Amino acid sequence: MPRLKTTTAFVTAGLLIAGCGSGNSLFRSPNAEATAQWNTARASALGSLAADQLRDGNFDKCQQSLDQALKLQPKDVNLLVMAARLSIEQGKLEYADEYLVEARKLDPARAEIDYLSGIVYQRWQQTVKARAAYAAAGGKNPAEPSYLLAEAEMLVASGEPAQALTLLQSKLSRFENSGVVRHEIGLLLAAVGKPKEAVTALREAGRLMADDLSIREHLAFTLIAAKEYPEAVEVLDRLVKQPEYEKRADAYAALGESLAQTQRYFEGQRAYEMATKLDDVTPGYWLGLARLALLAGDLPRADLAVRKAVSLRSTSGDAQCLLGYVRLKQNQLTSSLNAFQAAASLDQTDSVSVCMQGYVLTKMGRAADAQACFARAKTITNQTQPAGQLLVTINPSE
Repeated sequence: MPRLKTTTAFVTAGLLIAGCGSGNSLFRSPNAEATAQWNTARASALGSLAADQLRDGNFDKCQQSLDQALKLQPKDVNLLVMAARLSIEQGKLEYADEYLVEARKLDPARAEIDYLSGIVYQRWQQTVKARAAYAAAGGKNPAEPSYLLAEAEMLVASGEPAQALTLLQSKLSRFENSGVVRHEIGLLLAAVGKPKEAVTALREAGRLMADDLSIREHLAFTLIAAKEYPEAVEVLDRLVKQPEYEKRADAYAALGESLAQTQRYFEGQRAYEMATKLDDVTPGYWLGLARLALLAGDLPRADLAVRKAVSLRSTSGDAQCLLGYVRLKQNQLTSSLNAFQAAASLDQTDSVSVCMQGYVLTKMGRAADAQACFARAKTITNQTQPAGQLLVTINPSE
């Protein structure tokens, strides 16, 4: 009997073992479930690691982590989207597109997928498709400003800044407290030639994002375009004291120009001097310094600066015109006449340099030649010379 029981036990065990191979065993389901849970947990851990590596710019390690995770969970949308992001960062746009196609099949309502597709199309310079993708992303998640801004950017890239402005303004009620959106509206208003409206938008953007220095910078330059010089001086004076701007020659030059427009010539001269110290190869900064030095009554400094401007760009009508005026102040009439003649030949629309030739010729006692210059100046109706505009504000008889 004991022998029979033992035999029966072995037979029963054998049947159970055989059953394991048939796929109907009671032991298989728990093992498969445990394996699936392990794969999910492992893929999740690898995904978290990959996210950190992507954020830190460790792309090679991120790729390895994602490859392992996708082997475990090939249908995980989060992993596919992250793989697309990584591929975009690496410039592997074809791979990114493939990941996004697969992700969209699994989760067609996810706005981020369309947004990333927009980036891919934009990199491929397919502007129309990029705009459509960004618009689709915005439609699925209308509360995300980056999707709206990306669509507006594509409109600008297509040469339609006015349409981009209309788009953003139509969504402003939703993004009333978004400094980023108001900032972009301000830039677009400036781009379409509405500087005063742009100033209003940029002021509001600055209020919402007080720590964003780029908004202050854009506000300052837009204030100059709007001819609101006193406020431009205030904004620029604070801006150049910031570490990010204390080496910006263009900011000091803008400050100098704003000070000039408020008749603070000595302070403007100092601002332009700082601009030339930071950047001594840009002719416009030296020309600005020469103009401000003249207005401040510092003739030696004006002479040095205008000669530097001419040496950097001898074909500048502005520089030649101002050189003529400096030489006139120095009573070097022949040199002054030569400079005004050079300015007139370089810019056929500059009537002021022609008038100044007449003025110098009058001082030289050549009345007939002077009258010919004055008569010729009257035939020039399209005056676009900035230097000429400055000379109009300065009395030549001084």
